[in-house]
Amino acid sequence: MVLRESPFPNRPLAALDALAQGLLCPGFWALNQLLDLQPTTAPRARGRGCCGCTGRALGGLACAALLLLSLPLTALGLLLWLPVQAARRPFAYHHHATTTAPVSWDLRQRRGFTFVSANLCLLPSGLAKFSNLGQTLERAAFAAQQLVPEPPGAHDSLIPRPRGEAGPWHYGSVVVDMEGAAGERAVAKLLPADASRRFPAELSERFPAHADFLCLQEVYDAGAAARLRQRLAKSFPYIVYDVGARGLQGCGLKLFGSGLFLASRYPLLAVQYHCYPNGAREDALSAKGLLSVQVTAAPSPGTPLPLLPPPLPGGERGWAPCDEPNQSHEIFKLYRDPCRVGPKQDEPWAMGRTRLLPVTPCAHPLVPPNPPGPGGRRQFLAGPILSSGQLDPEAGDAWQGRRIDYVLYRPRHDNQPLREEVESFSFITQMASRSDHLPVALRLAVSPTAP
Repeated sequence: MVLRESPFPNRPLAALDALAQGLLCPGFWALNQLLDLQPTTAPRARGRGCCGCTGRALGGLACAALLLLSLPLTALGLLLWLPVQAARRPFAYHHHATTTAPVSWDLRQRRGFTFVSANLCLLPSGLAKFSNLGQTLERAAFAAQQLVPEPPGAHDSLIPRPRGEAGPWHYGSVVVDMEGAAGERAVAKLLPADASRRFPAELSERFPAHADFLCLQEVYDAGAAARLRQRLAKSFPYIVYDVGARGLQGCGLKLFGSGLFLASRYPLLAVQYHCYPNGAREDALSAKGLLSVQVTAAPSPGTPLPLLPPPLPGGERGWAPCDEPNQSHEIFKLYRDPCRVGPKQDEPWAMGRTRLLPVTPCAHPLVPPNPPGPGGRRQFLAGPILSSGQLDPEAGDAWQGRRIDYVLYRPRHDNQPLREEVESFSFITQMASRSDHLPVALRLAVSPTAP
């Protein structure tokens, strides 16, 4: 099966869509620039004074005037754009031709696959300011560069080993076992206090080298998506982007896509998108949903064609008391979460979402998700909340942060020739000052079942 790259069935429809977006562009640009005038932490910290306020006021008047003048074009573009979306497939596909064939897989041997899930908050800069983030294109270029890192070395760990010490040592509420020679910056392994884990969890400063699948969320900005494609295509030849059924759909009026972006080292056999039927507040205008792909793992010639049991990358699905229906969802009977003990209970080493406090995003180039010392996590991680949005007072000493980013995997049945095993789970701080989420990575090993 060959996937068509354009989301439209023919060129005339693609041309009409481009024309409609061209008519919408001036109004959208003016609105985005108007919202982008609000400063983030860094400009406030520099204290620009009256000059900065005056410049923003004049810029706001100019953007508001341009927005009013562009309303006729915006209305015409919207009338043309809406019917064209009915013929649009809910995703675009990019295939980078390469002479390097995927590594063949002998099904008699163990094989590992690494899945990375990262919420990058790549909204248009004006909207990103509401999360104390701006400079969307610059952050996209940085993320693209970090998602294809150099092979791991002794410098990629977040926590340096104390000089002269060896073996495990305590870091926050978990035990840290440092791999590598004494005095070097080695990979930090997070273990529970009783050191009884079946696999290590890593607190990593960098994305894993040679990841197989990148599952990204909140890649809404078209320019940001283009920069990601340009940077990732050589390492990940198969990319699905611009996901979401926009326009007048069964889910209602959708002006924005889902923000989902998937990059794979392996060929894609099929792609499907399912829109979530319910949306609240501003999310109702976004076509958030589920992106499903079927991937072939390129086996050796003469062997049966295996299809990977697909992990399910998570996005905005909370773990607070007000999210109890999500925590008890039926999906946990089909998929496993390595960080989960049960409803409203995580492993002691599980991290939460980074919270952008007024001074931390720009003051610290790297925000540690689990700083040592009492209450360290509270400085950076968003805590459990009630349905009112207030912090949960019952969290107490058990407060670990609100975990809303995760990767689930589906175990294979006993009668299948392959079995899976979790090798590692990583919490990555690379984007801590450039997004409001911590990326996570799952290393899943697949091996033949015993005869």
